[in-house]
Amino acid sequence: MTIKNIYLHNLCNDEHCQFINNLLTLVGEVTPAALRVEEQVAALVAAFAREDEAIRKITKSVITEKIVEADRTRNRIFRGLAGVVRGMVNHFLPEMEEHAKQAAIVLKAHGNLTLTRKPIVQKTTAIYKLVQELQTKHPDCVAALGLGAWLTALQNANSAVENLMNERYDEKVGRTSLVRSTRHTRRLPQASTLCG
Repeated sequence: MTIKNIYLHNLCNDEHCQFINNLLTLVGEVTPAALRVEEQVAALVAAFAREDEAIRKITKSVITEKIVEADRTRNRIFRGLAGVVRGMVNHFLPEMEEHAKQAAIVLKAHGNLTLTRKPIVQKTTAIYKLVQELQTKHPDCVAALGLGAWLTALQNANSAVENLMNERYDEKVGRTSLVRSTRHTRRLPQASTLCG
């Protein structure tokens, strides 16, 4: 079999691994010494091992499932907060009704954060801004309506999502450095000439 031209960088992960695996099998049948490519094969085997390790690590992160669950918890708390404010708009005491209307305006200005199609990072930022605005600009509404515990719970849930996002980011950074170290497998010109 003769390979006239192959662009290793165009191969998908599995295709590339299969190609290198087949190449090493062919070289092994003849022996690297007979082909006078011992150094190149040794470098290719080492790079291939790193690449295989990186590809195994590049899977869906288990942290993603935790993020989804934490986001659901955060959404539930937000819906509860919004429900309390909506209910208080119809309060029998005029001053409570007025506080609820002010809080409802703030909530409406930030939109329904459980239904938004915003990326999770933007949603996290929006919730921080919402909590900050209610706590700093409308503390009388928060106190009168008893929203302090709701805001604390929402802030804690938001922090949990953010921490998980950071954890997943750190995991991805680790994968990226491993992938970078394996990229040189795809640049080894000897890999394609070994089949010649």
